[in-house]
Amino acid sequence: MAPMEQDCVGLLVIVAVNVAVKFTESIALDVKYAMEVSGWWYSPDRVLCAEKWLLGALEYEVYCGCSPWYWMRYGNGPRTSGAEQEASHLEDLLVQVMLLDYRFIGERPSVQALVAIYTAGMILGVEKEEIKRRCQRLGCDVDTDVDEKLGRGCELVMKIVGEEEFGGLRLGQIYMEETMCMVSRRASEWARGKCFV
Repeated sequence: MAPMEQDCVGLLVIVAVNVAVKFTESIALDVKYAMEVSGWWYSPDRVLCAEKWLLGALEYEVYCGCSPWYWMRYGNGPRTSGAEQEASHLEDLLVQVMLLDYRFIGERPSVQALVAIYTAGMILGVEKEEIKRRCQRLGCDVDTDVDEKLGRGCELVMKIVGEEEFGGLRLGQIYMEETMCMVSRRASEWARGKCFV
Protein backbone atom coordinates (compact mmCIF):
# COMPACT_ATOMS: atom_id res chain seq x y z
CA MET A 1 0.00 0.00 0.00
CA ALA A 2 1.35 3.42 -0.96
CA PRO A 3 2.06 5.94 1.85
CA MET A 4 -0.75 8.23 0.65
CA GLU A 5 -3.27 5.36 0.72
CA GLN A 6 -2.14 4.36 4.23
CA ASP A 7 -2.56 7.95 5.33
CA CYS A 8 -6.16 8.06 4.02
CA VAL A 9 -7.07 4.67 5.50
CA GLY A 10 -5.70 5.69 8.91
CA LEU A 11 -7.67 8.93 8.83
CA LEU A 12 -10.82 7.09 7.73
CA VAL A 13 -10.48 4.61 10.63
CA ILE A 14 -10.11 7.40 13.20
CA VAL A 15 -13.07 9.31 11.76
CA ALA A 16 -15.25 6.17 11.53
CA VAL A 17 -14.58 5.36 15.20
CA ASN A 18 -15.43 8.94 16.18
CA VAL A 19 -18.70 8.87 14.22
CA ALA A 20 -19.62 5.44 15.65
CA VAL A 21 -18.97 6.64 19.20
CA LYS A 22 -21.21 9.68 18.69
CA PHE A 23 -24.05 7.63 17.25
CA THR A 24 -24.03 5.07 20.04
CA GLU A 25 -24.69 8.00 22.38
CA SER A 26 -21.32 7.60 24.03
CA ILE A 27 -19.16 10.57 24.87
CA ALA A 28 -17.76 12.01 21.65
CA LEU A 29 -14.00 11.80 21.32
CA ASP A 30 -12.10 15.07 21.38
CA VAL A 31 -10.28 15.90 18.14
CA LYS A 32 -7.05 16.14 20.16
CA TYR A 33 -7.51 12.49 21.17
CA ALA A 34 -7.81 11.48 17.51
CA MET A 35 -4.63 13.43 16.77
CA GLU A 36 -2.80 11.78 19.67
CA VAL A 37 -3.86 8.27 18.58
CA SER A 38 -2.56 9.00 15.09
CA GLY A 39 0.78 10.15 16.48
CA TRP A 40 -0.11 13.77 15.75
CA TRP A 41 -0.15 12.90 12.05
CA TYR A 42 -3.45 14.69 11.32
CA SER A 43 -4.44 18.28 12.07
CA PRO A 44 -7.76 19.03 13.82
CA ASP A 45 -9.09 20.63 10.63
CA ARG A 46 -8.23 17.53 8.61
CA VAL A 47 -10.00 15.21 11.09
CA LEU A 48 -13.12 17.40 11.16
CA CYS A 49 -13.17 17.76 7.36
CA ALA A 50 -12.84 13.99 6.99
CA GLU A 51 -15.72 13.48 9.44
CA LYS A 52 -17.94 15.86 7.45
CA TRP A 53 -16.93 14.08 4.24
CA LEU A 54 -17.76 10.64 5.71
CA LEU A 55 -21.15 11.76 7.02
CA GLY A 56 -21.88 13.41 3.66
CA ALA A 57 -20.92 10.23 1.79
CA LEU A 58 -23.32 8.31 4.05
CA GLU A 59 -25.93 11.04 3.48
CA TYR A 60 -26.13 11.24 7.27
CA GLU A 61 -27.95 7.88 7.25
CA VAL A 62 -26.22 6.49 10.30
CA TYR A 63 -28.19 3.94 12.27
CA CYS A 64 -27.26 2.54 15.62
CA GLY A 65 -28.28 -0.93 16.64
CA CYS A 66 -27.75 -0.19 20.32
CA SER A 67 -30.56 -1.47 22.46
CA PRO A 68 -31.30 -0.59 26.08
CA TRP A 69 -29.88 -4.01 27.02
CA TYR A 70 -26.50 -2.99 25.61
CA TRP A 71 -26.48 -0.01 27.96
CA MET A 72 -27.55 -2.02 30.99
CA ARG A 73 -24.84 -4.63 30.47
CA TYR A 74 -22.29 -1.89 29.78
CA GLY A 75 -23.13 -0.17 33.05
CA ASN A 76 -23.66 -3.20 35.25
CA GLY A 77 -20.92 -5.68 34.52
CA PRO A 78 -21.36 -9.38 35.38
CA ARG A 79 -24.20 -10.38 37.72
CA THR A 80 -23.26 -12.98 40.30
CA SER A 81 -25.41 -12.75 43.43
CA GLY A 82 -29.11 -13.55 43.64
CA ALA A 83 -30.00 -9.91 44.33
CA GLU A 84 -28.04 -8.77 41.26
CA GLN A 85 -29.80 -11.35 39.11
CA GLU A 86 -33.17 -10.23 40.44
CA ALA A 87 -32.24 -6.64 39.57
CA SER A 88 -31.25 -7.80 36.08
CA HIS A 89 -34.60 -9.59 35.59
CA LEU A 90 -36.48 -6.51 36.81
CA GLU A 91 -34.53 -4.25 34.45
CA ASP A 92 -35.27 -6.60 31.54
CA LEU A 93 -38.97 -6.55 32.38
CA LEU A 94 -39.10 -2.77 32.65
CA VAL A 95 -37.27 -2.26 29.35
CA GLN A 96 -39.70 -4.64 27.62
CA VAL A 97 -42.61 -2.67 29.05
CA MET A 98 -41.07 0.59 27.80
CA LEU A 99 -40.41 -0.83 24.32
CA LEU A 100 -44.03 -2.00 24.02
CA ASP A 101 -45.68 1.19 25.25
CA TYR A 102 -46.28 4.10 22.87
CA ARG A 103 -45.41 6.69 25.55
CA PHE A 104 -41.74 5.76 25.32
CA ILE A 105 -41.51 6.04 21.52
CA GLY A 106 -38.67 8.36 20.60
CA GLU A 107 -36.88 7.96 23.92
CA ARG A 108 -33.20 7.14 23.48
CA PRO A 109 -32.07 3.59 24.38
CA SER A 110 -29.66 4.95 26.98
CA VAL A 111 -32.50 6.84 28.71
CA GLN A 112 -34.68 3.70 28.71
CA ALA A 113 -31.81 1.77 30.29
CA LEU A 114 -31.32 4.47 32.93
CA VAL A 115 -35.04 4.50 33.76
CA ALA A 116 -35.00 0.69 34.07
CA ILE A 117 -31.93 0.74 36.35
CA TYR A 118 -33.39 3.58 38.43
CA THR A 119 -36.84 1.95 38.77
CA ALA A 120 -35.46 -1.53 39.53
CA GLY A 121 -33.28 0.02 42.22
CA MET A 122 -36.30 1.78 43.75
CA ILE A 123 -38.35 -1.44 43.74
CA LEU A 124 -35.53 -3.43 45.38
CA GLY A 125 -34.94 -0.73 47.99
CA VAL A 126 -31.43 0.16 46.82
CA GLU A 127 -30.11 3.40 48.29
CA LYS A 128 -30.49 6.38 45.99
CA GLU A 129 -26.75 7.12 46.08
CA GLU A 130 -25.98 3.58 44.81
CA ILE A 131 -28.53 4.00 42.01
CA LYS A 132 -26.85 7.28 41.03
CA ARG A 133 -23.43 5.57 41.02
CA ARG A 134 -24.76 2.91 38.66
CA CYS A 135 -26.22 5.58 36.38
CA GLN A 136 -22.88 7.41 36.38
CA ARG A 137 -21.14 4.21 35.23
CA LEU A 138 -23.24 4.56 32.09
CA GLY A 139 -21.70 7.98 31.56
CA CYS A 140 -24.74 9.83 32.91
CA ASP A 141 -24.09 12.81 35.13
CA VAL A 142 -27.02 12.56 37.52
CA ASP A 143 -27.87 16.16 38.28
CA THR A 144 -31.24 17.51 39.39
CA ASP A 145 -32.71 17.61 35.87
CA VAL A 146 -31.73 14.02 35.09
CA ASP A 147 -32.91 12.87 38.52
CA GLU A 148 -36.31 14.46 37.85
CA LYS A 149 -36.49 12.89 34.38
CA LEU A 150 -35.65 9.45 35.78
CA GLY A 151 -38.31 9.96 38.45
CA ARG A 152 -40.91 10.84 35.79
CA GLY A 153 -39.86 7.81 33.72
CA CYS A 154 -40.12 5.60 36.81
CA GLU A 155 -43.60 6.95 37.56
CA LEU A 156 -44.77 6.39 33.99
CA VAL A 157 -43.48 2.82 33.72
CA MET A 158 -44.91 1.99 37.16
CA LYS A 159 -48.36 3.21 36.09
CA ILE A 160 -48.23 0.66 33.28
CA VAL A 161 -46.91 -2.16 35.49
CA GLY A 162 -49.44 -1.36 38.23
CA GLU A 163 -52.49 -1.83 35.99
CA GLU A 164 -54.74 -4.75 36.96
CA GLU A 165 -54.52 -6.50 33.60
CA PHE A 166 -50.70 -6.40 33.72
CA GLY A 167 -50.80 -9.04 36.47
CA GLY A 168 -53.44 -11.10 34.72
CA LEU A 169 -53.77 -12.66 31.30
CA ARG A 170 -51.18 -10.49 29.53
CA LEU A 171 -48.53 -11.37 32.08
CA GLY A 172 -49.12 -15.11 31.72
CA GLN A 173 -48.91 -14.90 27.95
CA ILE A 174 -45.67 -12.94 27.94
CA TYR A 175 -43.76 -14.45 30.84
CA MET A 176 -43.85 -18.23 30.94
CA GLU A 177 -40.55 -18.33 32.82
CA GLU A 178 -41.08 -18.52 36.59
CA THR A 179 -38.40 -15.97 37.55
CA MET A 180 -39.85 -13.36 35.19
CA CYS A 181 -43.34 -14.01 36.59
CA MET A 182 -42.01 -13.46 40.11
CA VAL A 183 -40.26 -10.17 39.35
CA SER A 184 -43.21 -8.88 37.32
CA ARG A 185 -45.56 -9.61 40.23
CA ARG A 186 -43.16 -7.89 42.61
CA ALA A 187 -42.98 -4.81 40.36
CA SER A 188 -46.76 -4.78 39.97
CA GLU A 189 -47.35 -5.05 43.74
CA TRP A 190 -44.76 -2.33 44.43
CA ALA A 191 -46.44 0.00 41.91
CA ARG A 192 -49.86 -0.55 43.50
CA GLY A 193 -48.41 -0.10 46.99
CA LYS A 194 -46.85 3.22 45.98
CA CYS A 195 -50.20 4.31 44.45
CA PHE A 196 -48.82 4.85 40.95
CA VAL A 197 -52.10 3.55 39.53
